[in-house]
Amino acid sequence: RKCPLLSAPANGRLTFSTNELVVGVTASITCNMHHRLIGSQTLTCMEDGNWSGELPLCDKLASCPDPGNVQFADRLIPPDAVRLGGHFIQDSRIEYKCQPGYEQLGTDTILCLYDGTWSDNLPSCIKVSTIVPDCNTKGSEIVNNEGVSVRIICPPECVDQDFNVWGTSIYRQNSSVCQAAIHSAKITNSGGQVAVINNGPYSHFTGSYSNNIESESYDGRDLSFRFDRMPPISRSGNSKGLCKEKVKYPYHYGQVYLPLGSSIPKVRDA
Repeated sequence: RKCPLLSAPANGRLTFSTNELVVGVTASITCNMHHRLIGSQTLTCMEDGNWSGELPLCDKLASCPDPGNVQFADRLIPPDAVRLGGHFIQDSRIEYKCQPGYEQLGTDTILCLYDGTWSDNLPSCIKVSTIVPDCNTKGSEIVNNEGVSVRIICPPECVDQDFNVWGTSIYRQNSSVCQAAIHSAKITNSGGQVAVINNGPYSHFTGSYSNNIESESYDGRDLSFRFDRMPPISRSGNSKGLCKEKVKYPYHYGQVYLPLGSSIPKVRDA
């Protein structure tokens, strides 16, 4: 008894094991490039004259736009990732690794999903300062290159210290960076980590009272700094292979995330 002739699915090819569609003959279906098989790849002609299953479909794979590079990170595209023009085909992976001296916040690998989106936000690389600030440390001692964020950890109890702060949101370079962070509501008097960024030359610093710290005005022109937002944490949590280690500082506060088995990066002072 013969089985009915099958037609190849759209965007696919069909081959039979023999020319006669008799019992035991198999039909093999393969999909065109950048298409995915949905269903059984092989059908068999059964004794009742029917095929062993429904003809599968060849579904076009989704594509994701090139997510681009991450500043201060190296990008690795594995050999099995498929690039088509300015897009990557579904199931392609891209890996990011921050350069030495920078801490990675976010996932290290993203995956192109079936809906044409990437599995996660791009990570961020933030420079880790080798300076352990106290309440009197000035912004000029922390930041260097304009536009580059530097991560520091401020000590607690800086509100009651008698140091100068000039400005609101944008601060004069000689301001106490940790008091400015409290004034800007980036941290509380308990201390914590902030990202400081060189804002370049600035004029007319405006004083204000905020969070128990009174900043002064300065009408002249001087170098300045501001506080950057801390880079977002991955939707899926911290990158694989990271553990939380307590780091001993002169003050008993703060934790940083480091790759397993690594030490604090040795970098030039910010």
